[in-house]
Amino acid sequence: MSCQQRIIDKGYSKRISEIGRMDHLFTKVGFPENAEVGEAKRKGSGHTRKDNMSEIIQIAAVHEFGAPKRNIPERPFVRASLDENFQELQEFKKKQAHLVISGTQTAMVGIAKIGEWLTNKMKIKINSNIPPPLQQRTIDRKKSSRTLIDTAQMLNSVQHVEEYRK
Repeated sequence: MSCQQRIIDKGYSKRISEIGRMDHLFTKVGFPENAEVGEAKRKGSGHTRKDNMSEIIQIAAVHEFGAPKRNIPERPFVRASLDENFQELQEFKKKQAHLVISGTQTAMVGIAKIGEWLTNKMKIKINSNIPPPLQQRTIDRKKSSRTLIDTAQMLNSVQHVEEYRK
């Protein structure tokens, strides 16, 4: 007596593969070394346009951690954007994982959405006028009391990059 068996996959193998990819996908949010530098929006600020990302990274680091010798206070926007949104991020990650598991989206799409979400949170934080307020001489030079924003080039350089790591 012979027996025949027919397997009807209905996309199950593809879903299992995508779920496995989730462990190897990462998003980097901030100022990726080899990324394009964002556009400067305001001219005549007294600052020149930065042409490479390493200059933007240096400026971001000075603002994130401060530079006491240069009388620049710490105005954390990278750490704060993650810390302040940590719980919401966990829920968003769960939602993206569920979409991958259900076959509604690929793992790469899910991780890219997480990267975009974090990028937006960081830009919102930069735009939030982080204390302490600027000194009067800085306000006079910039003609603005907004912290962290002069030409908006640093703000426009915040981005995300997705990577697959084995």
